[in-house]
Amino acid sequence: AVCASCALPGLMRPVEILAKDKSGNLVPFHPPDVKSYDGTITQDIPSARLTELFNCNNFIVSQVNPHLNFVLHLAEESHGRRQKTARSYQRRNAVQKLLRVANFLLLNIKYGIQKLLEVDLFDIRFVRTLQGVLMQDFRGHITILPSLKWRDYSKIGAQPSERDMQRFIT
Repeated sequence: AVCASCALPGLMRPVEILAKDKSGNLVPFHPPDVKSYDGTITQDIPSARLTELFNCNNFIVSQVNPHLNFVLHLAEESHGRRQKTARSYQRRNAVQKLLRVANFLLLNIKYGIQKLLEVDLFDIRFVRTLQGVLMQDFRGHITILPSLKWRDYSKIGAQPSERDMQRFIT
């Protein structure tokens, strides 16, 4: 399911989702020859739907999107840690300023999208998709972030190796 969630059409091949039967054997979850891929970019974490279907109210999210991982790590770094040195205090201060600028830019983009909807200049489906991408919350009540290395960003769009998958999971 994780591989299917990460399989972007055109970048990564679709995968077959497996399930365990009563005896613990892996069997196809869908009928034969049905492959799955990430078909939504506007609902990365479908919390409203999960709440409706399963009465869940709290979510543990493993967020591996590389562009979000970087930002969420910055946000995590700017909160909660005690600063022991003047240098670490300066770093935290710089990160907080960077996050404020990013938040300001995001709010302005959201405002611009709202205005685009009002003036009806663009295809409404495009604007709604853009709005859905920017306005969704990518965090859960508990958010698990893998420690990505800079070289991992060079592999964006490539099928991860078994070794990479193990490292991301652990």
